[in-house]
Amino acid sequence: MILFRGIVILLCISFGGAVGAEGNDNVPLVMHGLYSYLADASLFTDCQSGRSYPVALEGDNVALERAYLAVPHAPGEELLVTLEGRIVERPPMEGPGTVATLLPARFLAITPGARCAREGEAAGLPVATVLGIGLQARDPQELQYLIVQRLLDRYAQERGITVSTEEITSYLAAKQRFMKEDLQRREERRMELEAQLQTDESSGEAREALFRGLAILNSLSDMESQESADDSPEVRVYEEQIARSFILRHKINRALYRQYGGRVIFQQAGPEPLDAYRKFLEEHAEKGNFRIFDAGMEQEFWHYFTTDTLHEFFPSGSDEEAHAFDRILSESGR
Repeated sequence: MILFRGIVILLCISFGGAVGAEGNDNVPLVMHGLYSYLADASLFTDCQSGRSYPVALEGDNVALERAYLAVPHAPGEELLVTLEGRIVERPPMEGPGTVATLLPARFLAITPGARCAREGEAAGLPVATVLGIGLQARDPQELQYLIVQRLLDRYAQERGITVSTEEITSYLAAKQRFMKEDLQRREERRMELEAQLQTDESSGEAREALFRGLAILNSLSDMESQESADDSPEVRVYEEQIARSFILRHKINRALYRQYGGRVIFQQAGPEPLDAYRKFLEEHAEKGNFRIFDAGMEQEFWHYFTTDTLHEFFPSGSDEEAHAFDRILSESGR
């Protein structure tokens, strides 16, 4: 398990359905508790109730055991796990009758070093899972980013969508040409404002507007001078990383649009195939590749993709819409 920026990495996961064993309730519930395994016997202590149960050798028990054994720990040490399960009656290891037993229908996550929340503390239960990873996020936008980014990363890997060194070089050259042209336009405008202030005898709001415009242009010029002066290897690496991310995202957007079609929206970073994103995510949700446990977070997750009033759309059926992604990549050198 790795806990990094709110992400709990699952060591093992099973996507099987609920196990149909006997019990009063056939619907598995998400459970959060301390698990230990020693000498072929396993025990689960439910965080919510504090009760301890032996674990049935059924359902997703093998995945649970493997995840536990894969994590370094002391013999018999309790580790925090998240799973879908239910309490059933099963014969004990010794003696007659039956005892209340945990039946693990689906293993979800293991979090070494964590513990059950004490009274007044927030529980560490993941709010969502995506491709075998448990996610802990309090902000719906953060959760949306984590889920979408991981699904897109796999989509790019499966389809062989990559970014070459030549593409990065071409993008940075195109960016440099644009910045040079933009600098020239701003310098011309700055000289115009200076000339107006020297000859314009107006006062009040009009003159103040000229001063504000000149101050903004001077500030931009100073910032650009500082940035251009810093030509260190670290800055160059950072610029290449930004270029790679930009090109890769637009290549993925183009592939999604060609696969799913639909409407395209204007975004600050370029066109975005909104309908294609929604269909893509719906497919993955149906396959169980991601799941959001919190109802409020789930509603917020889908709000962006299902609420038209949030967006400005390209004219439907237009040439501009049809070639939006080809143009954005060609303008950046690809």
